[in-house]
Amino acid sequence: MKNIPFHPLADIFPSIYGTEFVALKMDIKEHGLREPIVMFDGQILDGRNRFRACQETGTEPRFVNYAGDDPTEYVISLNLHRRHMDESQRSTVAAKLETLKRGEHGKDANLHVSRTKAAELLNVSERSVASAKKVLNTGAPELIEKVEQGEIKVSEAASIAAMPKEDQQEIV
Repeated sequence: MKNIPFHPLADIFPSIYGTEFVALKMDIKEHGLREPIVMFDGQILDGRNRFRACQETGTEPRFVNYAGDDPTEYVISLNLHRRHMDESQRSTVAAKLETLKRGEHGKDANLHVSRTKAAELLNVSERSVASAKKVLNTGAPELIEKVEQGEIKVSEAASIAAMPKEDQQEIV
């Protein structure tokens, strides 16, 4: 099975791992892929965890092309309803969305998502987005992962991210 790149919008949400990913693989192995993988501009827009599970289980994936006009809101809407994310996790997603470069939202979308809009889309405060951006910009990878997995609040992580990376790693 060939490797297909993930669309930048797909990457604003953390991938699933551990028991959650094992459960997805088991379900796909037993029942097949129930929901197709959504493609946009030759990249996976939605379904990268399903794609990974198909690769690991040897299941043939099915693909459909995205047919809407707002891939940003599509990805956010699907993932917010599918996942049980706390405010810190949603703030991190909003910070990643705000950070995407102009044009990464889709070939027809020549816009930059402001912090205000990103906060609104993810139902978090702009202050939380600012804290998440600080963590993403200056946090050690282990610290970022803990926030994305819902193990540390973004407000606490922002304070830790102000420390040297060695200290961050020791704390985490």
